[in-house]
Amino acid sequence: MNEASIYGIRVATKNLDVLGQVYLSRAGIKEDIGHGIGRMEAITSGAVPAVIDHGKVLDYQKDRKGRGWDGAVIGENTH
Repeated sequence: MNEASIYGIRVATKNLDVLGQVYLSRAGIKEDIGHGIGRMEAITSGAVPAVIDHGKVLDYQKDRKGRGWDGAVIGENTH
């Protein structure tokens, strides 16, 4: 786990099931902020490293909507 942070958000990596290596990188954080973030996104962004650390793949769709890329939902099953 990389404990480096940017803008108070910890960079995280983990190997998750069918997705392989999932990571929140400095470049990704900078790009997201560069597009502009609202209040709610700023609040929830801090939770992303914990979701990567402790989450599981809850849903996975190959070639989502026929667009040539796969989609997934990562989270914690609370049931």
